[in-house]
Amino acid sequence: MKTIAGILSIAVLAAAIAGCGGPWRMKPADNKVMNSERIVAVDSKVASYLGVRTEVKPKRVAGDALEVSVVLFNKKGSDLSCDVKWQFLNEDGAIKDETGWQPVIFAARTETPLNTNSLSPDVSDYRLSIRLKR
Repeated sequence: MKTIAGILSIAVLAAAIAGCGGPWRMKPADNKVMNSERIVAVDSKVASYLGVRTEVKPKRVAGDALEVSVVLFNKKGSDLSCDVKWQFLNEDGAIKDETGWQPVIFAARTETPLNTNSLSPDVSDYRLSIRLKR
């Protein structure tokens, strides 16, 4: 019986350690649909505090740039200072264009819209990375 308990405790510990790595995929707030491959939390706390309220399908605008719009919801009871970085990908999934880290404050229990346009017209998708303010 002690052997089974020992094996189970080792298995639980191994699973916990394996799950501690990042980056973390963002979870939808209130079970809204989202493409979790596009929005990535660099810090685990960001993933637990922020949820995706709306993810609008990217669309082409003037100059054939890709326009992206995302609304995130801060579930935490206080403001959350973060940095965000947009990466625009080509058809092969390689990074074609990216912004630097930009500061954003997510107000407590509030929706925050994030919008941007690509600089290059030859991109087809995006990735949004979010980390705690450094």
